[in-house]
Amino acid sequence: MKRGGALKRHVRLNRVSAKVKAGKPEYDAVYRRVDQRSGGRCEVNLHQGYRCIARAVDHHHCVRPRRLNHRPELIAHVCRRHHNEVSATFQNGRLYIEPRGDGVFACYYRFKPENPFK
Repeated sequence: MKRGGALKRHVRLNRVSAKVKAGKPEYDAVYRRVDQRSGGRCEVNLHQGYRCIARAVDHHHCVRPRRLNHRPELIAHVCRRHHNEVSATFQNGRLYIEPRGDGVFACYYRFKPENPFK
């Protein structure tokens, strides 16, 4: 067995795999259906009867892993502000978006629980 050789790749990896390239048309078709359903507006409903009026710019996958759960009823079209709040800290309040089916989503904020020993 040879020892002391370099353990690095001599061939660069592709930026996008062949599997991802092959599935791109299907992914784009799902995103088009989500865009059509939302009408270009954010789909966050925080209060009964209230829907965000901002322009939607991002697709939020409500269920992970994203590749296995890539269906229109599990993807919400959201504005930049709500997309940032999905990944916010619990102290500031994290937005949760749960799919209810047929393009309807339940949205609510979760906060870090109070520490009783502090």
